[in-house]
Amino acid sequence: MPQLMDGLKWAAGAMALVGAALPGLSFFSEYAPPLFSYMAFLTSGLALFSFAAGFARRLPRQPPRAAARYALIAILCVGFYWVGFLFTSVSWPTERGVGPRTQIGFGLLSFSLTDAAKKYVSDNPGLTAEELWIAGHMNAANIWHSWSILITGVMLLLLFVLGFMFWTYAFGLLAKWAVSQSSALNKPTAHDSGNQLTG
Repeated sequence: MPQLMDGLKWAAGAMALVGAALPGLSFFSEYAPPLFSYMAFLTSGLALFSFAAGFARRLPRQPPRAAARYALIAILCVGFYWVGFLFTSVSWPTERGVGPRTQIGFGLLSFSLTDAAKKYVSDNPGLTAEELWIAGHMNAANIWHSWSILITGVMLLLLFVLGFMFWTYAFGLLAKWAVSQSSALNKPTAHDSGNQLTG
């Protein structure tokens, strides 16, 4: 049993390390928040801090269940981030080479489109957000209101940061529990002490 707790402790630390490294690595891909891509590096630091906070806190009554709740919240945040990422950003056209993903507003929802963009969509039904962006000379501000671009960008950033912070916090909590269980199991009992004295 102590070996199992030691293994769980190291596994939790490894999972937290992965959760802290992924945001920074995402900067070198197209999956970082498009409007705030440099925040990917800061998110790695915040995720490490979150792991330390989870490890340092007083253990709740049922640590594994609490850790599972935080991990579930993290998964939901990342899931919503991915859906929002696909809906509120566009990729560089393949024929034009490789370029950064661009933050846009709320897709083709009319309230976030400029008047000119609404008319263009009305005259050209069936357009995708990418095609509309290209028609606007690949300048999101020509198609979407600036406030909608900012809102979607901030929403993605919050989901991105919170997802990784909740993930590492969950495993910090789990690592703390594993350490406490391992210490309790390795602590000599009164019976063991008595055997040592009589022996």
